[in-house]
Amino acid sequence: MPRLTNHTYLHIHHKLRELWVTHPQTLSLVSYRDQLALHRYFSPAIDEPDARHLAHRRWISEAEPSLPQRAGRAYQRLGRAIEEAQPAPGAAVRTPADAPRRLRVQGLARPELDVERIAQVIFEQVMTAVEQEQNNEHDEVSAV
Repeated sequence: MPRLTNHTYLHIHHKLRELWVTHPQTLSLVSYRDQLALHRYFSPAIDEPDARHLAHRRWISEAEPSLPQRAGRAYQRLGRAIEEAQPAPGAAVRTPADAPRRLRVQGLARPELDVERIAQVIFEQVMTAVEQEQNNEHDEVSAV
C-alpha cells in the first residue's frame, strides 16, 4: 500500500468509524493484533474533528514508525475478510442436514477498558461468593 495522503487516511478513518458504529463485530474478522493496529492508527472508536485525527496520525507515526504499515496491512486483510464473508449475489447457502455444525468464536478488541462492565462482573462474582458462603453456613446449621 503506497503512503497515505491525509485525504486517504481520513477516508479510511471515516469508513472504519461507520463500520465501528453500525457493525463493530465486523472487525472481529481479523486478528486481535490487526484490530489493535486499526484502533491505534485510525481510531475508529473516536468521534473527533478531522484535524484532531490528523494530529493523532502525526503523533502516533512518530511514536511507532511501523504502525502505519501494520495498520495499512490490517486494513487490507479486513477488506479481504469482509469480501470472503459475503456470499456471492444469488448464491444459495445450503448445508446438508447431517453436516457437522461448526462454531466459530471471534474476539472483538475494544480500544478502551469498559470499567463499568468490569465493575459489574466483579460485583456479580462477589455476590455469588457471598451467596454460596451463606448457603454453606445454612447447610452446616441445618445438619446439626
